[in-house]
Amino acid sequence: MKRKSFLALAMVMALAGAASTATTITAQAAGLTQAVAPSQVTYGTVTASQKEMLHKLFDAQFYAENNQDVVDVLGADSEVLFEHFIKCGIWEGRKGWADFDPAAYASAYPDLRAAFGDDILSYYVHYINHAAADGRTITTVEACIEAGISVTPFFDESELLTAQVYYAANLLGTTDYAKVQQAISTASSSGGSVVVNNSSSGESYVIAPSYIDNTAAGYEKIGSLEVGELGQISIYKTTSGYEVVGKDQEPTGTIVKPVGVIAVGVESVAQANEEMADDEDLSIEGLPSEGNFVITEGFDIDNSYSNSGVINGSDPAGTNESTVTVTDGEVTENFNLGCDPTGTAESEYEYGTVVNDNGDGSVSVTVVVTNDETGFVHNETYTFSDTEE
Repeated sequence: MKRKSFLALAMVMALAGAASTATTITAQAAGLTQAVAPSQVTYGTVTASQKEMLHKLFDAQFYAENNQDVVDVLGADSEVLFEHFIKCGIWEGRKGWADFDPAAYASAYPDLRAAFGDDILSYYVHYINHAAADGRTITTVEACIEAGISVTPFFDESELLTAQVYYAANLLGTTDYAKVQQAISTASSSGGSVVVNNSSSGESYVIAPSYIDNTAAGYEKIGSLEVGELGQISIYKTTSGYEVVGKDQEPTGTIVKPVGVIAVGVESVAQANEEMADDEDLSIEGLPSEGNFVITEGFDIDNSYSNSGVINGSDPAGTNESTVTVTDGEVTENFNLGCDPTGTAESEYEYGTVVNDNGDGSVSVTVVVTNDETGFVHNETYTFSDTEE
């Protein structure tokens, strides 16, 4: 299973449990960065006759090639893409085929801009019904450039609605994309949950940040840590595939080469503050106010087992995430933290991994740290190259 199959999918659905009628949509913040202002887009509807006209000209292959974000979530089925086009794409300025750009058409013909303003659908209808008869041949950005015409867009790309939000809204049975986007953004930034009520169906939905826990497919427990302890995860390429083992452990397969090491540490906020008080050269900015925190760091290693470089983690996610800046003398580094505000000095944390061969000469290792008593989860992914020097 490729890594993106469980990390990069921003929207998934699951029943919240037999005792609840709510449905959970998990959202990853990184998948939501394109849609920062869907409220600035006016989403309309097309009539049956307009839909029929548009369907005759719609080029599904063109739409797929130019809207990878949509394909990643909805797939490449032509009818599914057409439905997205008429429900969202038109209003966002996404082109349905190569020979017509509504912004170019509006810029080339000021009389149409004066008549239709920002009503994008009207430009499509006019183009289909009248452009040929009226001799209006400037219908693309390229044609405008050749004619010396400046193209004024209806809005910028930051106002596009992500396909994930469109998918989520469909699952919720609503076309209030701005409301769904706002709920997802709030959940992603706060680390909490947001309930969305559908007044039509009477159902309620919970939108919450996504992360991998120790129930994920492919998860392998490595060990456990108490506060103040440091764990080690070693990654090897063996004759039977990639293996991860804990400190002082050996892989079961014959080692082809070492790939990397990931350090996992659990520390209390109180202890970190004491260390700063005792060391005037040490400064940590961004620490949580209480509880414990988890920090991980990856190292690429060569065949002599010496450290050859630090590997930065990606896709940090969990129940309570933060970033700190650590300055030790003249060295300053940034780290992702998993914060457990209810953790105590007696808390114990399980840690393990999910390993994925990316098929391109690299392997991705997602470190998962959990505490079942507090409900804490933190995961971060490290990608190592296993190509020979």
